[in-house]
Amino acid sequence: MEWGYRRVRQLLRKLRTPGAIQDDELARALCTLTASASVRDAVLLLAERALRGFPPVYWTIVRRVDVDGESSQAVADEIHLSERSFFRYRAAAIAAVAAEIDAVTRSAPPKRSENLDVLALVARGRYLWKHRTTAALQRAARYFERALELDPTFARAYAGMADVHLLMGEYLVRDPIEAFHEANVAVERAMEIDPTLPELHATLADLHLFSRKDLRRAKESFDLALSIDPTYSTAHHFAAWHAMINDDLPAAMDHLRVALGFAPDALELQTTLGIVHLLEGAPEQGLRHLAEVLELDPEFSFARYQLAHGLAGLGRVDEALDHLEVLTAAEPRESYAAMTAYASARGGDPRPARRFLDRGAGPRRRPHHYLRAYAQLGLGQRAEAIGELRAAVEYNEPWTILLPLDGIFKDLRSDRAFRTLLPLAITAR
Repeated sequence: MEWGYRRVRQLLRKLRTPGAIQDDELARALCTLTASASVRDAVLLLAERALRGFPPVYWTIVRRVDVDGESSQAVADEIHLSERSFFRYRAAAIAAVAAEIDAVTRSAPPKRSENLDVLALVARGRYLWKHRTTAALQRAARYFERALELDPTFARAYAGMADVHLLMGEYLVRDPIEAFHEANVAVERAMEIDPTLPELHATLADLHLFSRKDLRRAKESFDLALSIDPTYSTAHHFAAWHAMINDDLPAAMDHLRVALGFAPDALELQTTLGIVHLLEGAPEQGLRHLAEVLELDPEFSFARYQLAHGLAGLGRVDEALDHLEVLTAAEPRESYAAMTAYASARGGDPRPARRFLDRGAGPRRRPHHYLRAYAQLGLGQRAEAIGELRAAVEYNEPWTILLPLDGIFKDLRSDRAFRTLLPLAITAR
């Protein structure tokens, strides 16, 4: 994936603002790859190097218009170029800079550990990470920690730790603020070792989505991951979720199609495919996909929860409760209890919902307002459910980024108060 015209122009424009260029993930990676003194120096070095074989007018255009922000018309008049020639030169110059950036990000060989024990430990950690249960994530963390004890410079082990912290925050196994902070620390440590590792940029994409609700920076991160390794299925997976949040289901399908081509046995990709079918208005196809994933691995909790969630959203609460009972027997989790509360109340038994709302979150934890909204809605308390969702948005709870996709709340979409929450749920803060 070569860097596009728009992304390179954006990178060059950020040179005008020190804080903006310093915060740009691509610029930081280029700084490390070129061993430059600063991110600004790295971008300028590559731009100048890309245009070294061009007539001087090309660098003049890039420097004055894209870097310094002068008027295109004024610069074109000063150097005696027609509008058509000016924009042709500019397009060629930006394309050359994009090609230079692409060459740099692809050229650095990944740093690999030669220790087979380290490689085996990281492989085991990754296997467990994909299972997503609390026990599996905790065991995965121990494998990554052991790998780092043997090789403290192995970036892939830090990337694995970051992904463990990220999922623990997303699934509310740990306090999201603490978990996301530790994920970011692990990513930063790995970036210092190997900024060309696609896992790191894919993890940052997920952090931008769930921790910061920053769709623009999330896209920059998975674009960077895919520019380094176009076959990296996890980056395509995150890109599919990004497209789903943006209500671009065809783009989500495209990413899943590519990802499944490279990783046909990835159950998380097959699960997300079922979710997209549900969003497309093909419920039976979506439910069938999710059920077939569970036939392959009955313990894959991500698919079972999504199947229960889909069934509950379609009013098939008895079937949903059967799956939730299996999940809860394996591991008590707040999301399972909240969905059980919703489905039970919809099925005529309000007691689980009332217990869920009455028990609170304990003295040291805030209540999970997003999950409380499930219980409130199950009881038919629409205004209270919207109030909980408003609180979830105000507290920046991680799941609010998925509010536009959540079929449980589809009946609230006619409510003006609910519709006003949707843009707030996916806005960076």
